[in-house]
Amino acid sequence: MNTILFVSSIDKDALLGELISRLSINGGQYYRYYVLSGELKMYENGNCKVVIKGSKSSASRPKAILRARKLIPLLKEVQIVHYHFIDTLVPLIDFFIIRKKPLFKIATVWGSDFYKASGIKARIKSILYRNVQTITFTNDNTRKVFLEHHVNLSVNFRTVRFGLSILSNIDSQLNDYNSSKNRKNWNYREEDVVIAIGTNASPNQNHLKILSALNSLPENAKSNWRFIIPLGYPNVSQTYLNEIKEQIKASHLENCRLDFDYYKGEQLASYRLLPDVLIQLQTTDQFSGAMQETLFAKRQIITGSWLPYNLLVQKGISFSLCNTFSELPEILLNIIQKPISESDRIKNKKIIRELSHWDEVFLSWNKLYTID
Repeated sequence: MNTILFVSSIDKDALLGELISRLSINGGQYYRYYVLSGELKMYENGNCKVVIKGSKSSASRPKAILRARKLIPLLKEVQIVHYHFIDTLVPLIDFFIIRKKPLFKIATVWGSDFYKASGIKARIKSILYRNVQTITFTNDNTRKVFLEHHVNLSVNFRTVRFGLSILSNIDSQLNDYNSSKNRKNWNYREEDVVIAIGTNASPNQNHLKILSALNSLPENAKSNWRFIIPLGYPNVSQTYLNEIKEQIKASHLENCRLDFDYYKGEQLASYRLLPDVLIQLQTTDQFSGAMQETLFAKRQIITGSWLPYNLLVQKGISFSLCNTFSELPEILLNIIQKPISESDRIKNKKIIRELSHWDEVFLSWNKLYTID
């Protein structure tokens, strides 16, 4: 079995941790190094332990490179290095520390690590891209744009998606689902119309524009429907929070709940099953995990036609596309009055399973590490 070292500039990411944990169940040794904190973890047989404790604060780039020298003894055991979320530190650690020691190198571009890079940062990252054997992407849109910018790279390119762990929890709850009981757990009634506005606290979710547009709803809808705004992460500034509160008041939404809790596991699965409709009108996105989870939960979605969800359209997902924020009230009224059919909801669930359930995507990750 191969020994694989994962090098990542994201310290608290559950997706990568889930992937490595699943890989380790099948045997072999897996290490994960956080370039910002210097923490090194080892995964074996599905278990994880800290080998080298990291710093609580991020180091400067020179110090981070020097600190990465602790990896040199480990490299004698490693056959594969897999880089995730490529910031400018990752290529520098590859160049100064790892160099040509491993047999095989892989880089996974997540999205914003590519889109937000320009100038000297983009050039530094391109050094790494020329020194790996395989580059993977989490979606085809990023892969297409990346190839337009890197036309002369002679490496293998693959699209490999992360799985969404919460889908298994949602599946379990749907097997014995009681809508009235679930609503009661969240202090709503079975007959309430519940509308979720966005999926997190980022201004990219366009809460203010959505709330402003909802002012055009009929008065009976604004007074009787229940609106919920998830603000559990990231930390929301007091200025932005005040703007949200002011817009709620200006739009006369009498039953609007600001939810600052962060949910995981069974509680998150229950949360995805809660709304009748999720309004997901971000300015930019790659492939919203929260939206996929809500589709898997057989809820209705309103999303922006400007977002790169062509794959979902091609697969036949049933959701409502909004071209402008001014269209939102009419679209929302229509799908509350005429909800999508149960057969369409089941179809949505099946499509998301094929795209993002770990049981479906894990094999593609496993194949990456089969080297001659």
